[in-house]
Amino acid sequence: MVRAFAALVVPLVLVACSDEVAPEDQERRDAEAVAMVESANAMEPPLEEIAPDILTDADMAEHNIAGARCIYMPGTNGGPRLITRSLDAFIKLDGEVQRLAADAGSLELAEGTRTIYNGRAYVVRLEMADGEGRIAVSDAYDRLVYAGDGPVSCMAGERAPDNPDAPASL
Repeated sequence: MVRAFAALVVPLVLVACSDEVAPEDQERRDAEAVAMVESANAMEPPLEEIAPDILTDADMAEHNIAGARCIYMPGTNGGPRLITRSLDAFIKLDGEVQRLAADAGSLELAEGTRTIYNGRAYVVRLEMADGEGRIAVSDAYDRLVYAGDGPVSCMAGERAPDNPDAPASL
C-alpha cells in the first residue's frame, strides 16, 4: 500500500516541480505578453510642441526656393517661418530646413499654393485672407504642435518646376 501511494505521489510531485507549462497555459501567457506589447506600442508619445525658425536668404538659396510662392510670417519679428509653392513648402525646425509636399487634393490658394502640405513628421494646414495667414502644424498623431497667425506675402513668378532641383526665376 505504501508502495502504491509512493508510485502515485512521486510522479505528481515531479510534474508540479517541472518547468513545463501546459500548451493552453503557454498560449494564454503568450497572448497576454502580446497584448501588453501592443498596448505599449499604441500609446502616443508625449506631445512635443515646435517653434519654426526663420528661413534665411541663405536657406532659400541653398534649397532653390524661388518662383511663385507665398511667405508666411507669424509672430512679432516678421521673419519668414514657412514658404509655400505650388508643389512644395519649406519650414525650418531646429536649424534644419524641411521640405513638405503639397496635397494636390487640397484647396488652392494664391500663386497656386495649397492649403495642406505633408512632411515625414508633420502636416501643415494653411488659411489665407486679406494679407493675413494662419499656420497650423500637426504631428503624426494629428495633434496640434504649432499655430501662428501673421502677415502673408505672395509673389508671382514662374511656378515651382516639376523638378524642384531645376532653377526657377523670380
